[in-house]
Amino acid sequence: MIFLSNLHTHTQFDDGKATAEEMVQEAIRCGFVSLGFSGHSPLSFDSGYAIEEESVYIREINRLKDVYKDKIDIVLGIELDFDTPHRLPDYQYAIGSVHYLHTSEGLVSFDVGLEKTLAYVEKYFAGDGMAFAKAYYETLATAPDHGRFDIIGHFDL
Repeated sequence: MIFLSNLHTHTQFDDGKATAEEMVQEAIRCGFVSLGFSGHSPLSFDSGYAIEEESVYIREINRLKDVYKDKIDIVLGIELDFDTPHRLPDYQYAIGSVHYLHTSEGLVSFDVGLEKTLAYVEKYFAGDGMAFAKAYYETLATAPDHGRFDIIGHFDL
């Protein structure tokens, strides 16, 4: 038997396009047994894609848990970047992800589409895609050192 579930779901609270309720309804329609929301945590240096109002996000996901409790298991999570300073206690799980790499000019986001990523590889890694990939995976491999993640995200980024 197959149990459909997803714990890495973004909504309009961060960089997703659909509302949390639309995501729940689609998950139910597709036969999911559980759906975890993992909004991007706020960062002091980049607020462009993160949750702006965590209390509103938490309240809405908890509301949906109650409304749909007989149809799907909804889980409240957060996606923390490695440079996120803390994990808040309101969440049931945390995904640890790398969206930035340290460069000679500071932190650079590379989760920005193919064209910009290729430009960053050229600028910061002298066009060496393998050096870029190595820097990414070496950073990702430090996740156990941080000790505050339940799930590691973006092995494919």
